[in-house]
Amino acid sequence: MNYRLDIQKQKFHFINFIFLFTLSFCLLSCNKESKTSVLIFVKDANDLPVNNAVVRLYSVSNASSQALPLIELSAETNANGNAMFDLSGFYNLGQTGFGILYVSAEKNGLFTQEYLEVIEEQSNEKILFL
Repeated sequence: MNYRLDIQKQKFHFINFIFLFTLSFCLLSCNKESKTSVLIFVKDANDLPVNNAVVRLYSVSNASSQALPLIELSAETNANGNAMFDLSGFYNLGQTGFGILYVSAEKNGLFTQEYLEVIEEQSNEKILFL
């Protein structure tokens, strides 16, 4: 038996194991920010989607110690009554929570407004009825 060859094989396997373990630890330990988005569904009194409604998503300044960034976004609903907002640029990784935003919808003189608690790094949804 060639013990020297067996020791070299074991050493080679051990070094490969350490390298792969270190590589996987480095790759998996990265904390990547997920997308923070808001999807608004606008419906009429008959629960049908409202096309081309103007949807506004905005923040109101408050006196809290953690000021919410000023947000003033608007979009029109599509044929399915949906308006999508990407808020990823307003959230910083490590920030505690996101905040409460106001959302409003308007079409042909009909108007509604509600608040929405936005949870960071998730798709947040709200249904508004005109």
